[in-house]
Amino acid sequence: MFGRPPPSIPQLLLNDTSNATVQFELSNREEILRKHHTNLHKAELAMKRWADSNHRDLQFAVDDWVYVLLHPRRQISPTGGRFSKLYKRYFSPFKITQKIKEVAYKLDLPPAAKIHNVLPLKTSSRTVPSSTFSPTS
Repeated sequence: MFGRPPPSIPQLLLNDTSNATVQFELSNREEILRKHHTNLHKAELAMKRWADSNHRDLQFAVDDWVYVLLHPRRQISPTGGRFSKLYKRYFSPFKITQKIKEVAYKLDLPPAAKIHNVLPLKTSSRTVPSSTFSPTS
C-alpha cells in the first residue's frame, strides 16, 4: 500500500514453542489466515466471472457502419437538439473512417454534431452489415 509492500506475517513452524497455549493460539491464527485467503480468492473469482460475463469482444473494420450510443443528459445529440429522458440512445448509423487504437474509432459524423468524432468501442455498438445498408443522405 502507498508504494510499499504489505507487512509479512511470519509462518507458523510446528512445535515452535513449548507453551501449549501459545501453540494453540498460533495454530488458530494460521487457520483463520488460511480461511481469509480462501474466501478472498473465491470473491475475486466471482467478481472476475461477473465482470467477464458483461464484456463482449467487438471488432470493427474501416467502412463498417455502426450506431452511436449516447447517454441521456451527459452528451449532446450528434444531430442537434436537447436530450430528454425519453429520447433515443442509439443514433443513426455512421461510417467508420479510421481505426485509431484497439478500442477507438474515428467516425464520419455530420458537421452539426457537437461530439468528438473519435469514440471508444463501447459507445460505437450495434453494427450494421455494410452490404445491407446504404445511407439515404
